[in-house]
Amino acid sequence: MANDSNKGCVRYLGAAFGGLLGAAGVAWYMRRKWAFNPDEAAPARVEPATQGIVLKPAQLASVFSVSLHAEPEPLVRNQPVTVRAKAAPGALCTLTARYSTGYTPNSLDTEQQKADAEGVCEWAWEIGTTGSYVDVTVEAQNTAGETANDEVRFKIVD
Repeated sequence: MANDSNKGCVRYLGAAFGGLLGAAGVAWYMRRKWAFNPDEAAPARVEPATQGIVLKPAQLASVFSVSLHAEPEPLVRNQPVTVRAKAAPGALCTLTARYSTGYTPNSLDTEQQKADAEGVCEWAWEIGTTGSYVDVTVEAQNTAGETANDEVRFKIVD
């Protein structure tokens, strides 16, 4: 038989799993518990948890996001680069870039762009720096007014 000090811990963990996972969590936990305590009798029925976690739609995390990709990668000094941002279709995207030297690319047009039907915005410029990397940031706002951003440090090679 399991000793009394383990029973309190088992009850606490059972309640925790039940609160997080509902009746299925309790059933799973009880099967695991009996596998480690075979002398303890199994109840005929596992009662469902009385409390659980319920997320309302307003509490769910937003699915709006934006991501950056560059071609070629790594970036090659004195060669053109194309940076693409992937967001929601119709999102407004703004790109900023700063080399490790502290300067911004001279040939980069940072005007705000509207994402196409696939959610893609694209910027191109020539890598003209003695720096070793460029930090690129995109900020996006979807048609519902939600915002998202992504920042990537791209390595520059000769």
